[in-house]
Amino acid sequence: MTKKGMPMHDENQQKSDAHPETPRLQCPRCGYDGLGMAFHGGTFELLEDQTYRQSVVRVGGGKKLIVTEEKKPDWLTRNQRLECRNCLEAFELPEDWEVEASAPMPSMNLTLEYVP
Repeated sequence: MTKKGMPMHDENQQKSDAHPETPRLQCPRCGYDGLGMAFHGGTFELLEDQTYRQSVVRVGGGKKLIVTEEKKPDWLTRNQRLECRNCLEAFELPEDWEVEASAPMPSMNLTLEYVP
């Protein structure tokens, strides 16, 4: 089954044992909810823009900036969004959701675990 020309995940591939009151992620483009394997592997990925800083050490001739080789990350991230690994569409984080870092990267063969 396809929607807007994108492959759909198999909705019958996995049924959720999650509590019905648990909030769900759902791709607004293809409807994928993280249950079952996505077409491109994984479930959803958090995308964000990262800024790096380099110190300007000199101004050279011809309007050239000479900067240090070291790039220092600016830990302020911007434009957080989710990418659906089923259709590769990026969409805004749902309202009132927050991001929390967890364990190391899991296998790409995963499905979401919904917990209360």
